[in-house]
Amino acid sequence: MKVISQKWNKTKKNYLEWLIKNDLKTFFSKNIYYENLSLWWLTKVYEKDALNDHTWFNELNNILNGYHNDQYYKKKNIFSETLKTFLKLLKTLFLSIFIKIVFQEKKSVNSAHKDFVHVQFSNLVKFKNNYIDTQYGLFSLKNKEISYAIQFQYDFSLIYKCFSIKKKLKAIPVDYYIVNKHLNLADIIKVYFFAFNKFVFLNKTLKKKKLFYY
Repeated sequence: MKVISQKWNKTKKNYLEWLIKNDLKTFFSKNIYYENLSLWWLTKVYEKDALNDHTWFNELNNILNGYHNDQYYKKKNIFSETLKTFLKLLKTLFLSIFIKIVFQEKKSVNSAHKDFVHVQFSNLVKFKNNYIDTQYGLFSLKNKEISYAIQFQYDFSLIYKCFSIKKKLKAIPVDYYIVNKHLNLADIIKVYFFAFNKFVFLNKTLKKKKLFYY
């Protein structure tokens, strides 16, 4: 049991040391960024959580301790990634238009001058006759000087649940804006093409410099 514990601790130590200082992180900071934000901080590598999802950590532990399995070294296929990106772009554009047309905002005369709090629509919970954000809780009922900046996930459930969604929106006790309604479609297209272009560039560089699993 002690041997197993030592191996797990070694894996944890090696991963954290690599995460703090590695060539891939440096490469991202110099080459892959958007408006001065390194996209390294938005990668799944940086956001990995061994508490809620330990599968990846088990696989990493097996690799570092000699239990080699080729399934861990799956490479991205440019064609399939291109198709997935294009389909996701079409889905996002379609649902953005749907949101702009179907869902209304709740504004008062002074709502534009209030303090905004960012709220995921999925985090709204029912409290008595109202729907409030689970994170801010009763603060939403006690402070009417705030406005919600609500964000929808781009999911097709927005279509077949649109009537129940409208019902929830009407029961929000404060003014609210819908973030998705204020996103420019051209900007969405720009971000998708930027991200895909950087993916192609990263894929080619990884193959040449072998910064990761290549």
